[in-house]
Order: sequence, then C-alpha cells, then structure tokens
Amino acid sequence: MAGREDGRSLDPRSDNLDYLRQVMNSEVLPDLDNAVKDCVFGVISLIWLTLASVDSEEGLHRARELEAIADGLFFQFSELVEGSGWPLDPTKFFGYRQLLGHEENECGGSTLRVFVYNSTLDLTRRRLITGLGMMAAASHIHAYLERASCVVKDPETADLFFVPAYHGDQYNEFLEVRAHAGDSNQRFSHLARRRGQDHFFVVSANLPSWKHLAPLRNAILLTVESWQVNDDIPRWYSPWKDIMIPGYIDRWRIDAMRRVNKPTHERGFLMVFHGNHPGNHGLYVTHKAQVRTRILESFAGIPDCSVGGPVPDFFQRMGRTHFCLVPRGSSAWTIHLYESFFFGCIPVIISDFLDVPFQNVIDWPALSIKWPEDQVGLELLAYLRSFSLERIAQMKRRLEEAACFFDFHRGWGRRGRKGEHGEWMGWAVNQVALGEDCEYLQHGDGRSAEECRRSCIRQHPRCNTVNFHLGSAADSGDCVLRSCRDPAQPALTGGADGWQVWSVVNETQLHCSPYHAIFSQLQERVRNRPSQHGRRTWLLRPLMDSSLPVIARGYNRARSVNGFSDHVHKPKRDPRVSREFGYLEAADEMAKPDPYLMADAAYIQKDTRWRNKQRTLVFCSRGVTARFRHLCDDLRKLLPHHKSEPKFEKRSNFNEINEICELKNCNNVVFFEARKREDLYLWVGRVPSGPTMKFQVLNIHTTQEVRLAGNCLLGSRPIMYFDKSFSEVSYLKLVKGLFIQVFGTPRNHPKSKPFHDHIMCFYWLDKKIWFRHYQISPETPDDSNKPEKQVLTEIGPRFVLDPIRILGGSFNGQTLFLNPHYMSPTALRVQARKLLKNPYAAWLAHACISSDRFGSLVRWQDLLSSQLEQSPPYHYKLRHLT
Repeated sequence: MAGREDGRSLDPRSDNLDYLRQVMNSEVLPDLDNAVKDCVFGVISLIWLTLASVDSEEGLHRARELEAIADGLFFQFSELVEGSGWPLDPTKFFGYRQLLGHEENECGGSTLRVFVYNSTLDLTRRRLITGLGMMAAASHIHAYLERASCVVKDPETADLFFVPAYHGDQYNEFLEVRAHAGDSNQRFSHLARRRGQDHFFVVSANLPSWKHLAPLRNAILLTVESWQVNDDIPRWYSPWKDIMIPGYIDRWRIDAMRRVNKPTHERGFLMVFHGNHPGNHGLYVTHKAQVRTRILESFAGIPDCSVGGPVPDFFQRMGRTHFCLVPRGSSAWTIHLYESFFFGCIPVIISDFLDVPFQNVIDWPALSIKWPEDQVGLELLAYLRSFSLERIAQMKRRLEEAACFFDFHRGWGRRGRKGEHGEWMGWAVNQVALGEDCEYLQHGDGRSAEECRRSCIRQHPRCNTVNFHLGSAADSGDCVLRSCRDPAQPALTGGADGWQVWSVVNETQLHCSPYHAIFSQLQERVRNRPSQHGRRTWLLRPLMDSSLPVIARGYNRARSVNGFSDHVHKPKRDPRVSREFGYLEAADEMAKPDPYLMADAAYIQKDTRWRNKQRTLVFCSRGVTARFRHLCDDLRKLLPHHKSEPKFEKRSNFNEINEICELKNCNNVVFFEARKREDLYLWVGRVPSGPTMKFQVLNIHTTQEVRLAGNCLLGSRPIMYFDKSFSEVSYLKLVKGLFIQVFGTPRNHPKSKPFHDHIMCFYWLDKKIWFRHYQISPETPDDSNKPEKQVLTEIGPRFVLDPIRILGGSFNGQTLFLNPHYMSPTALRVQARKLLKNPYAAWLAHACISSDRFGSLVRWQDLLSSQLEQSPPYHYKLRHLT
C-alpha cells in the first residue's frame, strides 16, 4: 500500500532480492576476503538483505553463520560507516537477531514451566520470512520460548505445553491435518492429560473455522482475532480461556512511526483514516466492510479531517492528527490499532466485535475511544471536537506509555545486578550496542565492569548503556558510554569478542512488554484452571510406602463416620499397575470410569457403529403462497434425509441460514425464497464450505396438481439421471455434483429404505434445467424382475430451474458463474407493459388470450376422450430415457 512502506528501501521484503542472492553466492562468498577488501559495506549489506532467503533455502544454521560474519565486519569497521555514505544501521535488522536466538530471556518474570513440542518443528521453517509483517507473532513467540529460562525438557514437570507452527501453509497443516489425525495423541503426547487445557498455540492470522473442534477445543489460543466477521462458522475464541495478543509491527516501522510523532500542539488534523475500503479493494466488498465507506461519505471534504484511500504521505498524516480512526476491515481486528500507539494518535475503535488485548495491564478507556459501527457520522465528529487539548495531551501521554506492550522486541535479556541508581540489565556477551539507536557519549572508567557502570551514572546524565571490554592486564579494560533511545531493547551487534553490554532498566520498563502481559495471563489461566477428575490425573506422582498406613486410617475413619461397616472392601488390582512403582491400591479404584466425567458416563456413551450424518435442510421464506409451500412439502417427501425448519424471515441476513444448518446438524440446504407472492427462487448449497447456487423456479406443478397415476414407496432411494450436457458443460458439472449431494439419499441413512423404485431426471434444454420425477414399475406383475420390461410413470412434482449465479461460499463468497441469458421477472414484466402500450399489440394479446381459451377447451375435450380409450395414461419406456 502506498504510504505504508515508509523506509521500504531498508525493508528486506520490499524488493526482489533474487539477483542479490545470486551475486552473493557467485562472487562474494567464494572469495570473501577479496570482496571485503573491495567493498566491506557492500558485503555487509548483501548479507543482511538476503538473510531471509538464506534461511528459507538453507536453514537457520546457515543464516546464523552469515549473520555472524556480517556482525563481525560491521563491528570491525563501524567507525568508518559514518563517512562511507552507506546507510547501514543494525537497528533495521534487529528483529533478525531475536529470531536467530542471540538473546536469552526470563519468560516475562513468570514462574511457569513450559514444554515445547518438537513434533511440529517441520512447521517452523522460513522463520525470518514469516517473522515479518503483522502476522509474524507466532514466529517471534516461538523464538522467544526457545531462549526462555522457563522452558523444561521433562514434560512431566511442565505447567503448560506449547505447540509451535508459523502462519500460512504451516499453520493450516498443523490445525487442519495433524491436530485431527488419528495419531494426534501420539504426536502430542500430553494432549489427553487435561484434554488440551494446558496446551497453547498462536493464532497470528485467522481463527480456526471448521465445525469439529476436537481435539484442541480446550487449548488456550494466543490470538490476534476475537471474531471473524461474515463467517458464520462457530469460532474457537473464548474470553474465559483464550488470550488476545497484538499484531506484530517490524522494528524499522516502529522507528519510522516514532520519527513522525509530533507533540499535541503541533498536530493540525482532528482525525485521519487512509486505507483500503470497498471502493478500491474487492476483499472489503466480500467482507462487507461498509463502515469504511460510511467514514469516507461522512468526513470527506472537512478541512481538519483527512480520510480516503492510500496516500504517499500516510506516515506524516498519522503523526499530525489527534485521533486516528480504527474501523474494522476484512475481519474484526486491524493493525491500525497498534500502529496508533507509535504514531501518538488516540485510536477511535470502530469495530463492534473486537476484543482488545492486555486489559489486565492497560487502562484502555483512558487512552482510546470505542464507537459503534452503525453510528458513524457527524455525531462522532461533534464528540471528538468536544475534547480539550489538555485532555488530548493526557490521553496521548498514557498512549505512549503503554506503547511498549505492543513492541515484540522488548522483554528480552536477563536481569543482572542492582546498582546505585537502579537495575542493570546484562545482555549476552560478545556483542555491543551500536548504530543510530544508541548514541555515543564518551569513554568511561575501564578498570572493571562495576566501575564502568558507575561512571555511566556519574559522568553523563544521559548515559543508560555501557559497552565494556575486559583487558588482558588489570585495570586495562575499555568502557564506552552510550545513550540508547530505549535501554530495555538496545540494538545490539555481535562479533565483538570479549565485550559486554549493560543497560539501566527499572522495574516498569522491564515489565512493559507483550511477553510479560502474555505470561502473566497464562499464569492466571494455570492458577484458575478447572479441576479435572480423570483416570490419569490421580496417578501423576507415585506415593511412598510410608504413607500407606496414613491413607488406610483415613479411609477407615471416613467409612465409620458415614455409617459403613468396618469391613473394608479391597478393590481388584489392575495387573498393568505394578506394586514396585509405589502406587496405592486405592488408586486402582480411582482408575475406574468416573461417572462425573463425560467421557466415562454410561448414560451418554455413544454408539460406535458408523452412521451417515449427511442431512439436508429444506425450508422456505415467509411470504410463500400455498402452491410454493406444497412444492416444498413435495421435495421433503422425496428426501428421507431432510430436516424441516419454520419459515425464514426474508429481511434477515442469509448468512444466518448457516447457523440454522449448524443447529440442525445439516450440511446441505434447500431454501425457497418467495418474492412479491408470484416469484419463487431456489437456493441450493453446501454448508459451511459452499458452493451455493441460486435458481428461479418456473413452470411449477406440484404432485397434487398433476394428479398422475404413479406412486412410489415413501423413503425409498432414488436413481438420479442427468443428460449428457451435465458431463460436458463446466458449470453444469458443478451443478450435477451438488445435486447428487443434496437430493441423493445417503448410503445407510437410518430413515431410508433399501429400494430403488423412482428416478429423478434432470434435463438441460433452452438454457434451463427441467426436473421430472418418475416411478419405476413393471409393465405387468410378472415382469417385476426383468429390467428391460420396466416402464416410467410420471408422478410429480415437475418444475424448471433457470440458473442465476453460483457463489463460492455458503451464501457468500466469490461469484463462480453468472448466467448471461437470465432476465429477472421484474424486467420481463416491465418489457411486457411497454409492449402493451401499443394499441395493436394490446388488441393482438387480447385476441390470443381469447383463442387460447377456446383452443384449451377443445384440447381438454380431446384429451378426455383419448384417456377413456387408453389405459394407463402417461407411460414411457425406461429405455427411451437411456
């Protein structure tokens, strides 16, 4: 998006770097020494820019090797960078160092013990690429845990279990395939211990959207999304167990935002919104983000309001506005919300279903505004104008104080020792703080690390970081004093053998990070975890034999108090439990099925026999006539696997049909929509995946109206016949497949009968689908077992379907097919009225109607006489259809 890539010349994602990668492999790395002599800063730039592709092609190990080479060269020649003209700054690539695991951490000060599964390590490839952009939280949290002090190797001692998988295809593979595979309990060995309540994973993009939630339905989600708008599948998110996290913002973008952050008295805009909307992006049309359209319609043209599509100076406008509008986009959340903390503009959240993260540590009402989507207009403008500059400045100050909770580069490092003026954080050895992020001040006392830190506080008021190198002789060390913009996350450079980095970090700065907020909420989830009464929960740790008499005395005392006999029944011993492990005999009793456990309760034990669960919901909208309702009833009689529903309110959103299907446990739907009490439309679809087809129903004849002689067994299975056009025309192939799913009776359905005595026929003629329904019966009673002696007798109903469109989703999604020959009934009526305005055409129509009445009377008389002469009527040979 134009204007949103400020600093893109330094962004490794912004250009196609294949050519640079080829140059590095063919010319630089084979002769590295000469390349360094020719242009050392060019070599450093090539390595930094191509690290992501190196990780993608050769892995993290090779990326770490090249990054160490670049760091060493930059540290060696750092004094020459300023006069070289090369725009080299390690701050821009600081996120790579954290993803490559150069720094340790203390799990946000948490005492939790976390076990990280290695069964999904193959789903954590391309870390440096997936670690960029707003969906990169999964990559950074995994890299953080790899270097965390709270990670344990023994799963039996763990409080929580983390399942890593990065966004994209790897995330889909984990959730949609491996988590539902038959060997999931072996792949995730402790998943069944608490039914997933002690497992957590990161959802850095979209929420899981399938209907079957097991086996991860109880797992904790670290999710950026609280609601998937316009997607009517039940969501996994629950505020009682899941944790909202912010989207990821790259370090170079944060620096660019802070550079344009103006003080309150220098801001000239009242509100700003620039982004995609339904007028310039089809995704927002699909997801019906109409609130963005209302923003443009309400505030465009107002002098102190800047709204519209993407603009080149987006960063500058955001840094000069008091309020930034944060409307929902293709989903409930948007990265605009978290960018506002670094722009310094007060966010006005216009997303009804968004849950904001970290409400336990951030006072959101004190630094933001929540506004309903349906009330966007001049009322919002008047409300924002009522804020005084003093109140805006106060909210801006609170906003910037909380910005550290949305910076994933904070929270690393281990606490060192206390000094005279605060807490000193000791970072990893063999690295130094360099670059634009940390300004050089002067040299300090190099006799020891303690004296170096002391001289930082005494010699310069702005000093908050020191680089110290212990010399070979006593009192011969080197101490460099620096002033970093944020001492809680200084940009570090490796390759500095023997150097140490220390920075002054107080408790407030130390605890202000997304990781601290995440782990504090995880600790609350563990502390308030619901009790479990499962067969495995009781046998987690063996008891010593010395405790057996105590347990036995307590057991006998409890029996006597409750009026039981003194005889203690000795339960049967499970042969699988050995006495040598120290388990109690009472534990065998506990291992029996627990009647209070749903999986063990006898009254809800499910029949394990296979049953076909395919169901079709057949219902209609309000406003249908009696004929339309009878047609709907006729279809229900033909489908033994149908389910009924009262009439649907037409004014409701059709996406609610998906919810009705879910409640009815139906995966197909046949919906009749009536309009103007004379037009009938048919919706046929698969729920919830799609597709959905819309037809206009013409030439309707219900079973009662045709009054034909045939009949078939109620609940019998139909033969479905499609003419050859359904195997040749592309979209008709899709129609055929959907009709087989919807109208065909599923195999082994409990309400179906094992007989095939009727046939449903679909013909393609005159750009329309003609439906006929016949009974299969023998010519004579003696021919019941002779296939060539079977005849078809039409029994109704009959109708014609005029295709209108095919949608990719369930009552939503992309249009896959649009009938160019279709003309709506309203347009046909308008055209007919125009023709009847001609007097000659009106007289001709009246004459045709009169002649039709006379001709129909003659035809009915002839038909009646012919029916008396032949019996039975309307018989056709089965072979004529084939």
